[in-house]
Amino acid sequence: MSKPQIITLQETQEELNVLFKKSSIHLRPRIKMLQLMYQSIFSIDDLAVGVGVSRNSIAKWKRNYKNGGIESLLE
Repeated sequence: MSKPQIITLQETQEELNVLFKKSSIHLRPRIKMLQLMYQSIFSIDDLAVGVGVSRNSIAKWKRNYKNGGIESLLE
């Protein structure tokens, strides 16, 4: 098993909380992933369980965030 990739988050926890509350239901799991990363949860398996989505979704979302920030994640 590979070591979890740690991504530096650009948004504060408060910004993510506000964004979570005003986002549509289908985007909330993506923001929840970032909120869990603030709790030092970085492995794809742990994030998938915490958010309630597949490992593939988490991997894609992490890649999108790493490459294009929050804008890319929420597209």
